[in-house]
Amino acid sequence: MGEVEAWRLLVPPWYDALWTVTATALVLLWAGALTLWVVRRRLDLHGLVDLVLILVVPVLGPLAYLLGELVATLRGRRARRASGAPGALSAPAPAPPPRASAPPPTPRR
Repeated sequence: MGEVEAWRLLVPPWYDALWTVTATALVLLWAGALTLWVVRRRLDLHGLVDLVLILVVPVLGPLAYLLGELVATLRGRRARRASGAPGALSAPAPAPPPRASAPPPTPRR
């Protein structure tokens, strides 16, 4: 057996960058799902099952939770829009009328 050359032990830059981006994306996905779960404060059985899935299932848990919350939010907005409830975000609020501008000041002599 021969000696291993030191340059062969280095990780190629593209491989290092790929794993850095992947790890960062997974941490952000996990942190986003966990943050949303904390904000919603669902402490019933369904909420606790969601928490366990977020923490235990590495990629699919947070992804499924975030997609489920997105679908629920969109369904809620659609239902409020159909019922005409306030805060339904059905149309943007009309712009206020423009203010009448004051005439420019007259120069003093």
